[in-house]
Amino acid sequence: MAQPDQKLRFSVAAVRQDAHGSAARTKQAEITLDTDLKGRADAFNPAELLLAALAACIIKGIERVTPTIGFQARGLEVRVSSVRQDVPPRMESIEYEIILEVKSRSLWTFAPPPSPWAGWGYAAMVVTSSSSVAPGAASSSLLMSR
Repeated sequence: MAQPDQKLRFSVAAVRQDAHGSAARTKQAEITLDTDLKGRADAFNPAELLLAALAACIIKGIERVTPTIGFQARGLEVRVSSVRQDVPPRMESIEYEIILEVKSRSLWTFAPPPSPWAGWGYAAMVVTSSSSVAPGAASSSLLMSR
């Protein structure tokens, strides 16, 4: 891991393979890109790749934080969606939902369980946010199960 004063550097090379697609490469990984003007179902288009990158950043951030706040993650899913306008091309809005299934006593301070749920239990936390509403606006709910 880099020292606090060091900067991380990243590089990706994308190469057009033909009129139907391209490939992006970094390290030992390769992703097929949908650069076909008609689209293709077996590859990420640029907008989907952007949303996947955002989801990966959210997951990596949660992975870094959960051990320090005492969560034991059992499952984590990030769902990202967007609306894109065509002229001029731009992302009009991006929304995401985080579904985090954890095992932690500390959750009960946020949502005290009824007596059958006492002690350790499992919970799934859903957090949603949207760039189309006020900046920083988010909502969350805590779903509990045994």
